[in-house]
Amino acid sequence: MIGVDELRPADDLFVIALDHRAGRHTVADHTLRVGLAGGLLIELIIEGCIQLAGDRLQVTDMTPGDSVTLRILEHLTAEPEHTLRTWLLFIGKTAVEDIGERLVLRRLLRRNIIRRLLGSDIVRWAAPSDRLSVFLDWRGPRLTMKLGAGPIPEFSIATLPDASLVALCHAMDLTTRLLRDAGPDSHAYVDQIHRQLADQHPAIHTVAQRVGELVGTSTFTH
Repeated sequence: MIGVDELRPADDLFVIALDHRAGRHTVADHTLRVGLAGGLLIELIIEGCIQLAGDRLQVTDMTPGDSVTLRILEHLTAEPEHTLRTWLLFIGKTAVEDIGERLVLRRLLRRNIIRRLLGSDIVRWAAPSDRLSVFLDWRGPRLTMKLGAGPIPEFSIATLPDASLVALCHAMDLTTRLLRDAGPDSHAYVDQIHRQLADQHPAIHTVAQRVGELVGTSTFTH
């Protein structure tokens, strides 16, 4: 059985933003792409491959975990003059396809293509088995419970990937759905996570903040 912490932040975000019954994402395409781009950059920050200097990204290690992030590092190395905002928009152009393919290669998702005589083909995403469907369906509720909004409040965001995931979900306004039935304590906990990231991991907080700015949310006030 796949462990609950095996998904990377961008992969987790892809799955949480997915309507698993319909096989399509619940947020606007631009929001999804920018958010996933932020997730990929945060993965590289956590892995120690990049750092943020002002508003520029600097490559510190060229040994990432997969071909998607290696390609990003190659772009960053070749054109270091661009701002974080520019990179979020550039990486976002292919982020849905890149992360979808990464999940397909890991056999966590299956891509179903609906061919149309007129217009572009439609892509739908589905779990390849009932076991994986249960695992993927749980990713959103898992985060909801850790934010204290489940039947037994936990307030247990204990890892940097999960804290980063919360910040990205908030920037994309996904917490509106995740915390739909939550009380004020859960929302205060999200604010606390933002403050901790800003104090202890400012690069990650800045990436999430830029995502919020690009998708037009006003969630970052700290």
